[in-house]
Amino acid sequence: MKRILLIFALLLSVKALRAQDSLKLDNAKLLEFYQTQKYGEAAQYLEKIYKPDTRNPKELSQLGYLYMMAGKLPDAEKSYLKVYELDSASLPALFSLAGI
Repeated sequence: MKRILLIFALLLSVKALRAQDSLKLDNAKLLEFYQTQKYGEAAQYLEKIYKPDTRNPKELSQLGYLYMMAGKLPDAEKSYLKVYELDSASLPALFSLAGI
């Protein structure tokens, strides 16, 4: 009986941990932000989804674009500089930095 309770408690704890880590990107919600030109709100939404120390160039570029469109140029520059650090041959990152 103790084993069954222990297994059940373990399964519940694993499920709870996965639920906390599984913030998934809602593409429909993000598309709505883009269509209504609420770039600042979209950036805040993605900040909740993506890890603060992300090393994913796609995520960093997406955040950089939203910051740039929202007029938060220092934040956009930081994101694009991180992309450039990961891949110094990234032409999109270089063009975005030049635009800022």
